[in-house]
Amino acid sequence: QLKDGKVLVMFDGLDEVFDPGKREDVITDIHRFTNDYPKVIVIVTSRVIGYKPQRLRDAKFRHLMLQDLESEQIQTFIEDWHNLTFTDTDQADKVRKRERLQKAIETSSPIRQLAVNPLLLTMMAILNRNQDLPRDRSELYKQCSWLLLHQWDVGRLLLEDQRIYQAYLDPKDKQQMLGKIAYFMQKNQVRLAENTISLNDLKTIIINELKVREVTNTREVAHVMIDQLRTRNFIFCLMGVDSYAFVHRTFLEYFCAWEFVRKFEKTQDISLEQLKKEVFGKHWQDESWHEVLRLIVGMIDCNKAGKILEYLMAQDGKDNKFDNLFLAGNCLSEIRNRYEIKSTDTGLLNCLKDLIQNDKNRNTLSNIRTQAVEAIATHWQDHQYTLPQLKEWARSDTDWLVRVTAIEQLAQGWHNQPWLWEFLRDRTLNDPFERKESLDKNPRQIALNAILEYYPNHSQTPSLLQDRAEHDSDPELQKFAQEELATLDAKANRE
Repeated sequence: QLKDGKVLVMFDGLDEVFDPGKREDVITDIHRFTNDYPKVIVIVTSRVIGYKPQRLRDAKFRHLMLQDLESEQIQTFIEDWHNLTFTDTDQADKVRKRERLQKAIETSSPIRQLAVNPLLLTMMAILNRNQDLPRDRSELYKQCSWLLLHQWDVGRLLLEDQRIYQAYLDPKDKQQMLGKIAYFMQKNQVRLAENTISLNDLKTIIINELKVREVTNTREVAHVMIDQLRTRNFIFCLMGVDSYAFVHRTFLEYFCAWEFVRKFEKTQDISLEQLKKEVFGKHWQDESWHEVLRLIVGMIDCNKAGKILEYLMAQDGKDNKFDNLFLAGNCLSEIRNRYEIKSTDTGLLNCLKDLIQNDKNRNTLSNIRTQAVEAIATHWQDHQYTLPQLKEWARSDTDWLVRVTAIEQLAQGWHNQPWLWEFLRDRTLNDPFERKESLDKNPRQIALNAILEYYPNHSQTPSLLQDRAEHDSDPELQKFAQEELATLDAKANRE
């Protein structure tokens, strides 16, 4: 079968051969295997960190990077997971739980953002078996992390090791330990690779935490704990000879935010002023901190969170493309009771509106204006101002990038509204765009593409495509319409 190429051979975890010399020997053996059995399909997997692609590239291997799940893949996963998890006797419960998870992903932006990761999607499916999923990210992360904490059964391993007396660690102990580790990793990521920690640093933090809990044999217990981290990829995974990482950066960010909140609320080592100035003030310009800052806002009292938003709004963001305002908008979306900080909410909306209106004197770059349009559509979708203003920007703004963004946001947020088809049709026919650069986006094409995505079976879609294929002034749009017409014809012939 090997000679005939009737098998698929997988070499999984090349990065787990930690000795560099032995790893080179393994690559040589893989290369020799492919020469001996040239008809066999061979797949080699490795984490990115520490991987050197050239030798396998020389051996004619193609290199691919695993991507996030797409919408269809998420749906396939959900169906397959529920089919495998539920027995034939509980079909009604299976359908109810499956539909509940699907609806949560469709209707909640935070849940939808997490569902693209297979590990997180699996944990959401597990949580969904017994409860509705939380709608705010910090609470969802909390519950997912508790699943991991219960898998990290340190006590069982300590009992199995006869050299060590049992040192019991409950989930809160583990959470606090992980908070200290995440806090260290986030603050030292300039020195260390992102989302990694050295074995020595990891051992030092664990030993110190064990000493606080009056564990006497700290080094032995730490050794067993780290050995579990090495052998079971629930919370950490081994990235190299002496390098560890959280299984997903999401958990580093969550535990780091949790540690800041613990210092702020429980131990009161950090005051509100310190939180504003020394955490948000120091890091709002660093994108790698944005998720941590957002989660902190979502975990604390909404009035105190409002004070942090006001602090961000007061910063001078001109030299940083107004990241302070966009971060404030993202933080606002983490706050459950926005009505309690209504004046702050309104003030931030007005700041973003001003960024868009400043186009009159061209003081604001196009990408900043489009980012402001997207922020308003995302964070204030239900505000009475948003829908009419998006329509106005889509029809009349002098910047084609702003018109493109407004059309995209209208299609994403209001595709269930009966008026949208006609609105998109009007923009497909009447937007005044004239192409100057090959990479420019044509608002007419964006509108037509939205029609194809949300109204593929509308009776007028083929005639609209035919019109644009024959009469549009933009050759790129003509080509696009012709290709889509050919796709429709091929589909009709198959049916």
